[in-house]
Amino acid sequence: SSLGDKAPRLPLWTASHALQQLCALAAELRSLWAGAGASDDACLEDTEAICNMALVELGPRLEMWRKRVRNFEEAIEELTTEIHGGILDLGGQFTMEFHEAQQQQHLPYRQLPLLQRLGADIKEQRDRGRELRAERARLLAALGRPPTEERRTVPDLTAQVEALQRELSGRADEVEQMAKAIRAIFDALEIKPADDTDRAIAKHGSCFGVTDEEHTKLLERRVFWEAQQRRVVAA
Repeated sequence: SSLGDKAPRLPLWTASHALQQLCALAAELRSLWAGAGASDDACLEDTEAICNMALVELGPRLEMWRKRVRNFEEAIEELTTEIHGGILDLGGQFTMEFHEAQQQQHLPYRQLPLLQRLGADIKEQRDRGRELRAERARLLAALGRPPTEERRTVPDLTAQVEALQRELSGRADEVEQMAKAIRAIFDALEIKPADDTDRAIAKHGSCFGVTDEEHTKLLERRVFWEAQQRRVVAA
């Protein structure tokens, strides 16, 4: 370019004393070119020589910073994959926090620690979710129900497990009360049960099953024997 054109500005750290000295020397060189009537070719030759020396120093520094950014980006990519899986595993929990972290994608050094903290939180919740799903499976099996692979948030899983625990506890109490009532009818009517279900009920100290099927069967037997008792009393 000619000496009359505006010189390009370098986007470097303006507080650098070395940069200030370089700018002052460049301004002096430009003045000297003008004073000496330097040709465009001469100005270009000087500029090329100076820039080539700068490029030798700049290359390794650029590569160092490129590597740092790549390291951030690779770590972010790996974390993002893990987080996606975690959010899916947790039924959508942490979706909002992930989107917030994604807002910093233009600044990897800020985004990475956000994702690291989020990943740690998700891992903790996934571990808790696995424990809750195992407990849910145990409770469903105790109630005679098929397992489910339904994915839920940890709060939802916690509520579901607590509800199943209450149901199982209540079922056990209800079964025991029904069994006692039926045994009392056996004693009152002086009956020796012949039916397998009735014999199981008659065994004092034994725990009749609490599955849905066993509960329904026990309920049917209670209704049957209560009706039998009413007929005997009425007779």
